[in-house]
Amino acid sequence: MFCPSCGKRIEDDIKYCLFCGNLNPDFSKINQKDQLPPQQIYQQQVPNQQNYILPQKKNNMFIIGLIGMLIIALITAGLFYFFNVKTITWIIALIIILIFSALITMFTKKNGAISVVSLALTVILIGGDYFLTVNILQNTDDNSNVSDGNIIIKSSIVSKGVNTDDLGNIMSGQYYFDDGQNQYYSTFDENQYTHIYKTSGNGVTCTPIFDGFGWSLVVKDSWLYFSGNQGQLIDGTYNLFRMRTDGSELQSLNTGYCYGMNIYNQWLYYIRKSSVNSTESYIYRCELDGSNETVIVSGNISYFIIFNDTLYYIINSQTLYKANPDGTNTAVVSTETIDKFIIGNGKIIYGNSSGNIKTMNIDGSDIKEIRAAGGNTIGSINSYKDHIYYTEYDLNFDYDLYAYKYWIHSVDFNGNNDLQVYEGYSWGFYVNLLNDKLFVLDYTRNSTSGNQIATTKNMTLSGEDLIILSR
Repeated sequence: MFCPSCGKRIEDDIKYCLFCGNLNPDFSKINQKDQLPPQQIYQQQVPNQQNYILPQKKNNMFIIGLIGMLIIALITAGLFYFFNVKTITWIIALIIILIFSALITMFTKKNGAISVVSLALTVILIGGDYFLTVNILQNTDDNSNVSDGNIIIKSSIVSKGVNTDDLGNIMSGQYYFDDGQNQYYSTFDENQYTHIYKTSGNGVTCTPIFDGFGWSLVVKDSWLYFSGNQGQLIDGTYNLFRMRTDGSELQSLNTGYCYGMNIYNQWLYYIRKSSVNSTESYIYRCELDGSNETVIVSGNISYFIIFNDTLYYIINSQTLYKANPDGTNTAVVSTETIDKFIIGNGKIIYGNSSGNIKTMNIDGSDIKEIRAAGGNTIGSINSYKDHIYYTEYDLNFDYDLYAYKYWIHSVDFNGNNDLQVYEGYSWGFYVNLLNDKLFVLDYTRNSTSGNQIATTKNMTLSGEDLIILSR
């Protein structure tokens, strides 16, 4: 630069001109500029303006947390709906989920941001919710209690793959049973000999574990219980047996004519006649080893079941009664004429000789007609979730097959959408429903051997993809 007094050239960092001695006017400006702290340090030392609106930020994060809770609740509700978990456990689990969600929200609000930890907890929560829904609550719904770490069943044990308020399989022979790991079913092999088979999920390979036929299959505490007979054919003796699920340790529990067997808590329940032609059929119960047999209800009993700690049964194919599981405290539920009944979807579903199918609440109220009287005779009734399945048959007996021609229909609980899904021949009508499959057991005479042969099949609920089970 140049001195403004003498015009001589001087250096910028010289305070006085070396030629005339006057003050360099730009010296102080340059020095002050050099001494200023770097702009970056200045911004770090003074809080940013956005840091002064923390209350607004917290409110935003609180809203985000509430939205997160809502999303988790919706996911929970969706899982419950998809897996058809019952109301009581729905509420309990949803409360648990919302409590954990609230804790996550509080954590988020306190720290002013959604941290990696809170996100991880949310993911874990959703996964835990899925596990809780599918693996626990689905199997311990409002038909069971948990006491001392053990599940106390409030109704007769039904196969996995079926809601615990759908008990029609038990009252339809329950010849196919899924214990959650393995499946057990009765059928004849290709040499026309009967067995109980065991398979492990894929249904491709199976192992015979009993030489004979079994009805009313149920697994409890590593024992497979059933009513049936040993031998190559069905002989109609209907004795009670149990064996280990691998077929070992076969035990005879009762040599009487027993059928309709099911398990409620630590008791075997069954109907027993003195002979196949006896007009008296009593409800008995005994301990799981067959001991301490006791008559619970006397009379001509044709159907019974235990649901929500209450025994339901019909006498003389007419009046529906209820009682305590030990047979005490008897009361009339309905005086409707009832030939056959089941409990499905938490309701009583029943039919009569006129061809009617009706439903009523478990206390006998709110009777609704599902199928009008007339048409073919009703052979059997079952249900699966929100649909009723019934068989109707032609009274003209086919003596060549020694069987009736029959049809299976599906109808909803409002009596709408009545559809035929299967047609076959059988001496009796045995429909099981589980794991979104329809099972039939067709019992007909083989034209070559002349023996009655039972063939077990399954298909979709709409009657498609029919297959014969492995044997």
